[in-house]
Amino acid sequence: MKKTIKLLLLLFLINACTVYENDISHQFQNEIKMLNFKSDSLTINSAIKEYEKGNFTKPIYKKVFYTLKDAENTWLHFKIDSLKEDLHLILWNSYLKKGMVYLVANNKYETLHNHKRYKPLKNRKIHFRLPTWKLEKNNLKTDVFIQINDNDRHLSNFKFLLLNSNNFLKFTQIDKNYNVIISTFLIILGLIIFIFFAVQRQFNMLWYLGYITFLITDFLIFKGIWYNDLLYNYPFLFHNLKTITQALIVLFGALFFLQFYPFPKKKSIAKSLLKIAIFSTLGVLIMLFIKFIFNDMQFNLYWFWIPIRIAAILIVIAHFILIFQKVIPLYLGLAFFLSMLFGLIHLSINPTPIISIQKAFFIENFSYLTAVLETVLITYYILSKIIKERILAIKLKQENLKLRTNFQNNLLKNQHNERNELVSNVHDTFGGYLEALKLRLLQKNDNTPEKVQEILDAFYKDYRYLLNSLYAPKVNSENFIENLIEFCEKLNQLSNSTINHNFSIINSQLSQEKCLHLYRIISELVTNAIKHSKASEIKINIKQDSVNEIILEVNDNGIGFNTNSITKKGFGLNNIKQRVEQIKAKININSNNLGTNILITIPKNE
Repeated sequence: MKKTIKLLLLLFLINACTVYENDISHQFQNEIKMLNFKSDSLTINSAIKEYEKGNFTKPIYKKVFYTLKDAENTWLHFKIDSLKEDLHLILWNSYLKKGMVYLVANNKYETLHNHKRYKPLKNRKIHFRLPTWKLEKNNLKTDVFIQINDNDRHLSNFKFLLLNSNNFLKFTQIDKNYNVIISTFLIILGLIIFIFFAVQRQFNMLWYLGYITFLITDFLIFKGIWYNDLLYNYPFLFHNLKTITQALIVLFGALFFLQFYPFPKKKSIAKSLLKIAIFSTLGVLIMLFIKFIFNDMQFNLYWFWIPIRIAAILIVIAHFILIFQKVIPLYLGLAFFLSMLFGLIHLSINPTPIISIQKAFFIENFSYLTAVLETVLITYYILSKIIKERILAIKLKQENLKLRTNFQNNLLKNQHNERNELVSNVHDTFGGYLEALKLRLLQKNDNTPEKVQEILDAFYKDYRYLLNSLYAPKVNSENFIENLIEFCEKLNQLSNSTINHNFSIINSQLSQEKCLHLYRIISELVTNAIKHSKASEIKINIKQDSVNEIILEVNDNGIGFNTNSITKKGFGLNNIKQRVEQIKAKININSNNLGTNILITIPKNE
């Protein structure tokens, strides 16, 4: 986008720095006078007589655009003191219906070629898009009479240029640069959008492709580059194609924006404005179709342009609403606003023709340059949005793969730790019993049967205790407290320790995942206290500490342990800490020879 802006600025700079040597356009524009009255019957001889009578006195230097609807022919005149070199007379009006130029010198007149609107460029004597006549050197005082017929248009451009051959070549080259750069930009943007459509298969891109296509068409019509070559045999299209093209630009643009933008609500004001713009332009196109079918119907094109301009303004308003709602970036709204603003200025202003060629180029092309900038920004937004979506999809895929891998690794790790813990528990609990049973059986004392029975009872009791500590019921938010109470009652029956509990929370305050983790944490803490702390009393409390936190507290009156020397196998506390981290809780452990206090702060469900 930055390169595009730099290139557009470079185009302005080239135009501004171009010097036209011996440019007498400013001088002769002041000298051009219009005949005081309009007549369809005047010939060149009659025009010469009227000039001699002093009837060419109406100046045209005050404004560029004139209304010529009153009569078919309008006559203008200016004089050259001495035609010392070849000069090119240019009328900056690519829509001119008909134009004739007569040179009068030594009481003789010479008729130059006739310019006709419907004549293709290839058939013109001077192959240039603007009406141009070559005034050949004669070293004589020369009067120039111009006969203009442009009565079928609302306004006609009377900006004249009189350039020598060198300046004429510079002028045509600058004009070509503007036309080529603007057209090339739009064509490249169209190709980019077509490629994205072919790759992404997003059919709303077709609306935007149509928008760019008709914008190019409108530019070429405005410039008259291929307008005459293709349409000179079709008068209806010749007179109405620009209106049709403008309506299609607004229609395709509104359809694209309606389908591409992520509107925040189903009933959106911006969406409604875009729909109104669509129906307005459809109405214009239907009326033009009726005009084509009933060719004798007379419609003023002015009434067609009003709904088209209103629809364009509605699109700009819709963009500012979406900017305010932070749906689209600010630069899009500014681009549309500038394009609309300079388009309206271009249509409404009537500047003086006494301006430099550089300024004239600027005025003629600026509305389309802003349209190019607008289109570049829209394309940038489209591509950046699509690329961001693709990057996000790739990141989500990578994140999903990472989470899946981490889940599998954690699952394997937990399985490995639980198996090792199970093996350790079985070895620590039952290994001693089996060894004692073996020794007792080898000793043939009188009290052997009683000792064997005692060992088997203790073995069975610890077996039931181990199964109970390993068992994890289907805990959820509805039966969490019920399962905890059942767990405590079973351990009270199996162990010599007294387990007291106080659960003052509501089940629904915790999710199922947190309930399961808390059940396993409590099970592990109580098991550790029974097995290792030699505690006679264990207290379990769960309460709501604040609006957003729940407190789990486990106390025992055992012998305690050194919290700084916890190993990976030490009391299963590493497993507890992992579970605490998974539920985003905090754990605090205090232990001494009078007992152990473990405090866990759990966030409630969000």
